[in-house]
Amino acid sequence: MKIRDLVAWGRKEVGDLREVYWIISGELGVPLQEVYLLDEIGDKEEERVRRAINLRERGIPLSYIMGVVEFCGLEFSVREGVFTPRRDTETLVEFAREVLPGKKERVLDLCCGVGNIGLSLSCLSGVDVVGVDILPRSIELSSQNAVRLGVRERAEFIREDIFSYLKRVQDKFSLIVSNPPYIPAEERHLLPPEVISEPEVCWNGGEGGMEFYPGIISEGIEKISAPGYIILEVGEKQAEEVRTLLEEAGLQETGIKRDAGQRERVVWGKKT
Repeated sequence: MKIRDLVAWGRKEVGDLREVYWIISGELGVPLQEVYLLDEIGDKEEERVRRAINLRERGIPLSYIMGVVEFCGLEFSVREGVFTPRRDTETLVEFAREVLPGKKERVLDLCCGVGNIGLSLSCLSGVDVVGVDILPRSIELSSQNAVRLGVRERAEFIREDIFSYLKRVQDKFSLIVSNPPYIPAEERHLLPPEVISEPEVCWNGGEGGMEFYPGIISEGIEKISAPGYIILEVGEKQAEEVRTLLEEAGLQETGIKRDAGQRERVVWGKKT
């Protein structure tokens, strides 16, 4: 089949031309830049691509289909049953890198998922990272990604409820970063299929989506050394409320950073 015809069909099915090329690249095992040079593929290759595009059309996350996702210019392994890193979260990593005082720092990544926040900071800024998540598969993939990215000696991942961990740990960190579940439980019916495909524990932030922030802030403030930061990703219309929680906890120099889509995405406070 002619590649151009397959691409045209795929675009009608999923609506995103870039995703179609990514799927073709992954299913054929061909670098993305070489897909554009292809003319025809065989029947078996066409069948694999069509099967993958049909899955995407049904709302299965692209990351689950491909098994990898790009984040901060790095490639992370992803599988069904974990939260998929999204580009909006790169805003958190960008700010964290701005305020990190140096390479010999320790960062605590709460609700670490596949380790994308902490491992990006380790790769790009040379810091040590401890990641905590309640899902066994998240810890498994985080550890695999640390090896994949060549920073295993700087990364530790722990399967535990984040609040249990914060209560028992005696260590101090330069930064606490977190992208906790923040989608309001009452908005479940509004979510797209690809979010529903992910474990509910990864996105359900309880009533108003605010369930995790008070505990992360109140427990976390004792685990950061001064000067140090708590840096949090937030959902829509949550930034000011989370900023108020940080200020009431005694953190200074609070702020809000917008993502590329101009949504209030990251909130922080500094312990001085």
